[in-house]
Amino acid sequence: MASDIHLGTRGCKAGFLLDFLRCNDCDYLYLVGDIVDGWQLLRSWYWDEAHNDVVQKILRKARKGTRVICVPANHDVFARDYAEFIFGGIVVKKDAIHRCMRFLLRAATPAVNKYLRQVQFISSAGLAFSHGANDAKKSMGIITLVLLLGGFIPEFEVPFWVILACASAITLGILSGGWRIVRTVGFGIYKVRPLHAFDAQLTSAAVIFSASLLGAPVSTTHVVSSSIMGIGASERPKAVRWNKALDIVSTWVITIPGAATVSIAAFALVNLFIQVK
Repeated sequence: MASDIHLGTRGCKAGFLLDFLRCNDCDYLYLVGDIVDGWQLLRSWYWDEAHNDVVQKILRKARKGTRVICVPANHDVFARDYAEFIFGGIVVKKDAIHRCMRFLLRAATPAVNKYLRQVQFISSAGLAFSHGANDAKKSMGIITLVLLLGGFIPEFEVPFWVILACASAITLGILSGGWRIVRTVGFGIYKVRPLHAFDAQLTSAAVIFSASLLGAPVSTTHVVSSSIMGIGASERPKAVRWNKALDIVSTWVITIPGAATVSIAAFALVNLFIQVK
């Protein structure tokens, strides 16, 4: 499974994905969300040779028998208009895991919800593990880089106390203010039932963990929110609270310049304090 590759952007790690595809064979290859960054390509065209090599490699795998399934998300939402179409052996789907689960449970009674809730302990643990494997490591990398540049450590190796501090911080953050986000994602976008929750957790865990294996930093919130939107859109698009989804997307857009502005202000204040001293 590959996700959040963003072909068409200068920051895309196409070389890593190409090495991964060359070294691994599979019967099924899922391309889940933002493989091609349509938003960026519309603003300014950029398509490196490595990006083309990735596409050609995927097409070759499809020709040799690998079933390639593309599930669009936000930046490649244009591909949703071609759901069920086949391009060079690549099948475009609006969703995959959720429809598979619905098919398997098509004859089930409401009593199955009891078992789905129990299975969610496993899927939740998988999502939590992938969350820590990606989000916590981003903080560890930044802190370790600062320590290295400041001369506090001789080489780039994450100290144990940094691992412990980041793990504690992410846990305490979820326990304290994280419940508001949980309510927004769990109830604000779509009416989530046990099957929806299990599928969203399973999908999100697979996408985030795959990104971690590729060394690609992704946003857990983005992935989980997109999973729930996709599940809702596959069942009843009109039941999805698209206004709330738009609010979430707007927040994503504001976050980057907002964080940059705060960083600039913090750097200026610290620099001024040092000069005064």
